[in-house]
Amino acid sequence: MAYVPVEKVTKVIKNKYEAIVVAAREARKINSAMRMVGREETKEKVTSRSLKRVGRGDVDFVYLEEQAAAPEAFLPPMENEQTNPI
Repeated sequence: MAYVPVEKVTKVIKNKYEAIVVAAREARKINSAMRMVGREETKEKVTSRSLKRVGRGDVDFVYLEEQAAAPEAFLPPMENEQTNPI
């Protein structure tokens, strides 16, 4: 596995433990996407790729406290939902 400095990752996500959780979830996404496409083998491991993406800031994440404060902002609009103009 490639070496990714902790300082590089913690610039984006302040808590290193949260950064690892975000990177693990991103690795699962990358792995499932690669399986859907049919690419099983790559030069770089999925975990290394996800850590690099987190370090660059390419991964979007939301803290649970922020999501609980404004849950409507993180939900996609419903197709049949009527908006009230008032």
